[in-house]
Amino acid sequence: MAEMKRKNYVTPTHYLELVKGYVSLLVEKNTEIGEMANKLRNGLDKLTEARIQVEEMGVDLEKKKDIVAKKQKECQDLLVVIVEKRMSADEQKKQVEADSERIGKEEAETKILADDARRDLAKAMPALEAAIDALEKLDKKAISEVKAYSKPPDLVMKTMAAVMTVMDKTPSWQQAKLELNDPGFLTKIKNFDKDNISDSTLKKIIKYTKDPGFTPEAVTKVSSAAGALCLWVHAMRLYSEVYREVEPKRLKLKMAEETLAKKQSDLKAATERLKDIQERVQALKFQYDESMRTKDELTASAEELKVKLERAEKLVTGLAGEKDRWEESVQAYNEQISYLPGDC
Repeated sequence: MAEMKRKNYVTPTHYLELVKGYVSLLVEKNTEIGEMANKLRNGLDKLTEARIQVEEMGVDLEKKKDIVAKKQKECQDLLVVIVEKRMSADEQKKQVEADSERIGKEEAETKILADDARRDLAKAMPALEAAIDALEKLDKKAISEVKAYSKPPDLVMKTMAAVMTVMDKTPSWQQAKLELNDPGFLTKIKNFDKDNISDSTLKKIIKYTKDPGFTPEAVTKVSSAAGALCLWVHAMRLYSEVYREVEPKRLKLKMAEETLAKKQSDLKAATERLKDIQERVQALKFQYDESMRTKDELTASAEELKVKLERAEKLVTGLAGEKDRWEESVQAYNEQISYLPGDC
């Protein structure tokens, strides 16, 4: 146009169309470049978030490692306690079993002593029971018949003298009549303390019972009441003799029973202590199992977190170069956007 020396005139309409096209192109390019820049910014934000998450995962992993180490120490300490308690329980169990076996033998020996004493004492029981049975048949009338004698027959006199001797009274008819007049005479006879007849009294009783003519049968022929009392005198003599034979055994039995009772009590206490220890061992075992389960769960969780952390670190490290390129690209896009008004 210049060479041809011609002028080009732009009409208002053409100018408005030019401005409109310029604005449209500017908006289009601004939007296009802005979207590309935003995509890169979002990527950079994701990388920053990933790096922060990796750091947090690292902190979390260290915490879990500490917890696992503490749980491991707790389990080891518990195991030591369990082993000690179990060893103690095993030792006590052996002791209790040994004591139980020994006491079982002592129980058997004590039973033999008791059976022996009862067997010896049983020798005198038939005569004693027969005498008591005969006395049970006596009544006030029978006693009155005996004390009614002004001059009793010799066998009746001898019987009453023997009865007075057993009762540690003067062996005379006068003393006998005093006792017979006592309303509680028969009760005294039936409940007589036969375990405490003295040696001197027993010797005197034996003198009466050794007399061949002094028998319950012979006396009964003269007086049935006196015959029952004669039977009682013979029973007291037999019982006293047997009692003296049995008494050492009874004393030995009593001592054995007392010793056995003490040992049984000690065994019961030891058994209860053993039960308590075994229950505590069981409780510790349960606690140990629970701690091991928790430790295993924490270990598995820590291992899983470790794997995730390693993968995340590889990803973040791998994208480190991209980060620099993306930052440069964003900077370039920002510059392009600033130049767009002139470039368009």
